[in-house]
Order: sequence, then C-alpha cells, then structure tokens
Amino acid sequence: MPGNCCRTAAGTAEGTRRRVNKKALKWILAAVAVVVLAVGIYLIVRQPAAKAAGTVTMTVKDEEEKVLKEKKIPFFEGDTVAGLVEANFANVRFDNGLLMDVESLVTPANWDY
Repeated sequence: MPGNCCRTAAGTAEGTRRRVNKKALKWILAAVAVVVLAVGIYLIVRQPAAKAAGTVTMTVKDEEEKVLKEKKIPFFEGDTVAGLVEANFANVRFDNGLLMDVESLVTPANWDY
C-alpha cells in the first residue's frame, strides 16, 4: 500500500500549508483592521478648519422649521464650524462633537438619531 503512504505525507504537507495560509490571512486581516480603525479615529477626532476666509449664513430652526435666528457670519482661515457656532449663538452645548443645545433649543435626554 505505498499509495496510502504517499497520500498521507502529501495530505500532511497540504494541511500544514492551509494552517500557515489561514494564520497569515488572520494576521493580514488584523493589520487591515488596525489601519482602518486608525484612519477612522483620525477622521473623527480631527476638526476640519477653513482653508480661506469667507462668509457663511447660519440658521437656527425649531422642530416646525420656524426660523429662530439667522446670521451672516464672516469666517477666517483656521476657523471651525463649532467655533463659529459657539461665538455667535447663545446657550451652545456640544457633546462628543454633536451640537446638542443652541439658543432656546435643547436636545431631550431621550433623543435618538
């Protein structure tokens, strides 16, 4: 039965290659996941700033789309939207980058997006 002997040896080598390939694939996928996570964190944490000066119109509306306040606001290189809102509107509160309160509008405690 020399055929069985040869098949077993070939099968063992093939099994070893499969284990190595699976292990390499796991490491590659883990590395890709780490890179994706790092890029995601960078994009969430960074605050894009204006690259040039200009003017923006900001409007605060209530739930019925009634305009509560509207302002034309000049901005300069390096300004951020959060900074402009905080400097030009009352009762501003951000929570983890989300605008929660502005003027007379307050986000309810049980909000959901």
